[in-house]
Amino acid sequence: MRGTTTIILRLFMSILQANSSQANVTAVTTKGEENAYHFLI
Repeated sequence: MRGTTTIILRLFMSILQANSSQANVTAVTTKGEENAYHFLI
């Protein structure tokens, strides 16, 4: 389960990087990772 979630997060981050500026991507992915980790834990 954890491995699948990681793959989904990586795909999501790739999409964000393709559609956003680098600065916005960094802020959004950092917040998204925090939320994902809280959800997993």
